Amino acid sequence: MKKSTFAVLMVFAALVVSDAEAKKTKHGSKEYTDLPPYERVSGLVWGGQFMDRFEPVPVMSPMTRDTWGVDAVVPRDITNGIEDPDWSYWGGKIVKGDDGKYHMFPCRWSEDNPRGHRAWMHSQIVHAVSENPLGPYKVIEHIGPGHNPSVYRKADGSYVVYAFCRTEGRSLNYYYQAKTLEGPWSINAYEEDLRARPGTYPHASNCGFAMREDGSFLKVDKKGTMHFSKTGTSKWYAVGTGRVFPPKLNPNDRYEDPALWYDGIQYHMITHNYLAWQAYYLRSKDGVHWVKDPGLAYGDANVVYEDGTTNNWYRFERVMVLQDDLGRAVQINFATLDVNKDSERGNDNHNSKNVCIPLTVGRQLEVLNREPIDAKTTQIRVKVKAEKGFDPHVDMELESLRFGATQEVDFGRGCKVVKTEPSGQDLILIFDAKGNGFRAENFVGKLLGLTTEGKLLFGWSRLPGVTYIEPILSADVPVIKSGKSGTTILVDVTNFGQVSSDDSARLVVMVEGKNVASRPLPLLKPFEEQSVSLNTSETYEWSETVPVTTQLILNGRVQESFESKVTVGCQH
Repeated sequence: MKKSTFAVLMVFAALVVSDAEAKKTKHGSKEYTDLPPYERVSGLVWGGQFMDRFEPVPVMSPMTRDTWGVDAVVPRDITNGIEDPDWSYWGGKIVKGDDGKYHMFPCRWSEDNPRGHRAWMHSQIVHAVSENPLGPYKVIEHIGPGHNPSVYRKADGSYVVYAFCRTEGRSLNYYYQAKTLEGPWSINAYEEDLRARPGTYPHASNCGFAMREDGSFLKVDKKGTMHFSKTGTSKWYAVGTGRVFPPKLNPNDRYEDPALWYDGIQYHMITHNYLAWQAYYLRSKDGVHWVKDPGLAYGDANVVYEDGTTNNWYRFERVMVLQDDLGRAVQINFATLDVNKDSERGNDNHNSKNVCIPLTVGRQLEVLNREPIDAKTTQIRVKVKAEKGFDPHVDMELESLRFGATQEVDFGRGCKVVKTEPSGQDLILIFDAKGNGFRAENFVGKLLGLTTEGKLLFGWSRLPGVTYIEPILSADVPVIKSGKSGTTILVDVTNFGQVSSDDSARLVVMVEGKNVASRPLPLLKPFEEQSVSLNTSETYEWSETVPVTTQLILNGRVQESFESKVTVGCQH
């Protein structure tokens, strides 16, 4: 799409936003009259849910009441994150630049706009910088129109600022790109191919991004659909068999604002259940198949300072994480406001800002066992690596440590330390493997316990015997053409993995519940697509619509299976 087209789109950006969000008084009743106890999971220990990693916020400047906001959010440190009485800020992912500084890309609109928070439709993206990840962030550059921005760096070193606008009642995704954080920024359109995947929506917004080892990218959109792109700006292809968000626990549940990141061990995601005022934490080995951890990623919008002061914001939205050089989440930040959106008007005492909260950082672990760990394993050897500010020889409360599958460790079970061995500055923990809980679906191990100072200590490790980078095969909806002598089925198959497929890959097609055709797949390189033809003696009426199940088998297991309705064509 040409730049001139974008200019027209931005001028005529939609002026109508749904008012479906219920009206609420300050810290009054939630949207659900009787909010169910969604994730009050019995038996979880400290560190068993993501929100346990939130740490007290350092006070960087004197607390003040001389600022906007209801009593629940003052006094506060106005140098945390980014805020300004003249501007309403929203969203803003942070990246650390080559200059050692922290760069945030939020959007903002004038606080005196009579539409108040609803002026977000006219928001502008800015570039703000800080010497400290917690702030204060100072705006140095105006990027351009857009809302709910994010930022990521491509394999070629260039930077991309994602944004969307609303036009004619729908979302439009686009991006700004520059060779360096200093700009200049060019505006471009994303291309997408939904591939008729179940539950997909064109240009679904509020996206999160993560780069894979080979420089290709994974994306999740507001609807919970996963997408792959070869470069992060080339065409995005929808994958999977539907939304990856947790099943709804209430018919009114509405998920949004997914944050996505990769730390070299696994993929992580947080998604916000908007109407339940709660967020959930998910993990994945490949970015397509996800598991939800118990408990909450976050709930009440509280910011707790090191001096004990607590700010109770109206809600947290547009969650983002800051990653360190190893990919670990070290800080979480949110868009937040002091009252509900309809009560925030121009030229009043209410506003929105970005808040930053430090996170407990996971420790670097390495499982030294060479064979897969199961119920017959007698010992598990885990190396805990030393790093700046952490000495595993003296900083761990060994009796508190548990290692094993998350479904065990998060509830205080798992393996216990029986002895240790020094390994230079690192320390090897030797666990009695009894009760490790590892099953076929577990792809990482978790260490959980306390430091000698009584603080939370945790870490993730990959497991022996698990293949982490493998082909990701995905099929398009079949084309069926039937004639008097039989039927031909054409299926386009693409490998979205980072490695080539092998001769174990197989395609199976079932029509009306009956297995009618299957065949081995050709070897496919990453992002390679081939059209595969299958033949069957079964015949179908022309123009008849039939239910079809398409399956892709890899190494004897179903990697993808989805159902679709296909109208039969004529085979000449």
